[in-house]
Amino acid sequence: MRDVNNPRKQLLCWMDAALAAVDPSHCVAAALCEFPTERVAVLALGKAATGMSLGARDALNERIERALIIAPQIPDETFPVGWQFQAGDHPLPDANSLQAGDAIESWLRELEPELHLLVLLSGGGSALAELPVPGMTLANLQGMNRWLLASGFDIHAVNAIRARFSRLKQGGLLRLAGKRGVAGLVISDVPGDRVESVASGPLSPESRQWPNVVLPDWLQILHANLPRPLQESPEAIAELRIVARNDDALDAIEQRASKENVSCVMREALSGDAEEAGIRIGKHLREGRPGLYLFGGETSVRLPKKPGRGRRNQQLALAAAQEIAGVENIHVLAFGTDGIDGNTGDAGALVDGETIERVRAAGLEPYECIATANANAALTAAGDVIHTGPTGTNVADIVLALKISSP
Repeated sequence: MRDVNNPRKQLLCWMDAALAAVDPSHCVAAALCEFPTERVAVLALGKAATGMSLGARDALNERIERALIIAPQIPDETFPVGWQFQAGDHPLPDANSLQAGDAIESWLRELEPELHLLVLLSGGGSALAELPVPGMTLANLQGMNRWLLASGFDIHAVNAIRARFSRLKQGGLLRLAGKRGVAGLVISDVPGDRVESVASGPLSPESRQWPNVVLPDWLQILHANLPRPLQESPEAIAELRIVARNDDALDAIEQRASKENVSCVMREALSGDAEEAGIRIGKHLREGRPGLYLFGGETSVRLPKKPGRGRRNQQLALAAAQEIAGVENIHVLAFGTDGIDGNTGDAGALVDGETIERVRAAGLEPYECIATANANAALTAAGDVIHTGPTGTNVADIVLALKISSP
């Protein structure tokens, strides 16, 4: 492997290549180049909704008769006449999210029965739009989601609990669509690219069992007392296709590195506890040979009662930094492809063998920052946080690391 003069710059360039490979506008436009339907209504929901809808506009143009876009923030882009935008909130649903759910229901009701529906779905849709079952208040909805985000549960258990109280999730959107034809393009942010898990599966009417996990009494009471969402089979069947996924981003990194004579030593899925994953990755790097190390997926963080700032990517990065402390030839970049890591405005962090020294020089103790879920404070002090701003896409998280040959 050739000598890399600026490994931090190298990793950031590869990050940019990964994000370009899963650009929602380009991925959707490419997927729709041979779309057969002449007239269509477009519903875009999720963190990548704006970019996906613009890709549909580029491919279908005037064939789109109506469109509804539900995304986290108001876009700079001006939409065509007849297109409707509704902002929801993330990661916790709010009053805007309930309005977005109502907008979906009324918008579908007003569509011509014969008009084909194209749904553009991406992660984040679970919080951005919600139609709760009767009796499920916004306060209960927020309390449930706040608890789930701190629980450390995997996405499948989280989605099963969310869907229990929703008329939109677990095939609810498909039921609302009626008899019309439905097609879905999906940007996947979930392990195994299971479309039924993206945004809690609004187009996937599969039955999910209440998970056998320890839950607070108030949540069990809601489960026992509130009505269940409809479970009958919808009249429509959605044809779903994934147009971008985590592996596409990893492929782009590996291909770019190969062109620059950097070989990929390891490529694995990313899951489990963020701190443990960081420790494991750090050990691989210390013990492994020089080259590129790639990991993709999503970890979790079990939050203490009073958590600080910084979530799974920064937690992972700080744990990895402890494992490689004092090693000069290793750099690790962990980031969320959506550009947002939990309750911070940062995407993640880029650490090296001197990160821990810089953290302690600032008067902070890395172990304490991890224990209090306050990795952002440590990494900010070290000058290692990565800020991209919202990227407009969402294919979960990526860790890419570079070990350089010793002189």
